Amino acid sequence: MRVKELGAPVFIVSFALMTKPQRIIRVGRMKEAQIIAFCGSIHTKSSNQIILRYLQERFRGICNIEVFPIESLPYFSPGVNPPSTVFKLYNAIERADALIFATPEYVFSLPGILKNALEWLVSTTVLDHKPTAMIIAAADGSHAYASLKKILQTLMTDVSSKTSLHVRGIKGKIKNGQIECVQTKQKIDRVIMHLQERIRHSEE
Repeated sequence: MRVKELGAPVFIVSFALMTKPQRIIRVGRMKEAQIIAFCGSIHTKSSNQIILRYLQERFRGICNIEVFPIESLPYFSPGVNPPSTVFKLYNAIERADALIFATPEYVFSLPGILKNALEWLVSTTVLDHKPTAMIIAAADGSHAYASLKKILQTLMTDVSSKTSLHVRGIKGKIKNGQIECVQTKQKIDRVIMHLQERIRHSEE
């Protein structure tokens, strides 16, 4: 369990970013937030992996975003004692200041690999009140968005409309492995900036 330190430094990021996304402006005392990300696609060239790499670079020095390898988790089975790889998942979440879920939609639902990771978390309390962001980037993604939002709310995460993003037609917004659409970048940035605010409030 992560223990809050009294008097720990906090960070505030200026929302001047919203009109000119060229740079992040820092204000006040700050520490680097530790964020664990989960991606519903393990392919390095997938749109959601590209989004997470964008965030890692965009918020470097402000957030340390580490992608957890959910492909290392065994298939969930009720009643089975969690193996060591699952305890690594629990420990990573407990140590993190916040979480990011980024995923496509497969067959009108969440990808099985992400659903499997979430199922290992159902009988735990590691997600309780954890600041959380979710990004659904897909051709449509409506079903995946509704499903993930319901699951995260059920698991008691601190997720809200401001830390949730639904990006339709993602393939048309990416070129040569980079997010090309400025508006999409701004929306993604805004989600993470609101997530940072939730982290700050959770530490007060």
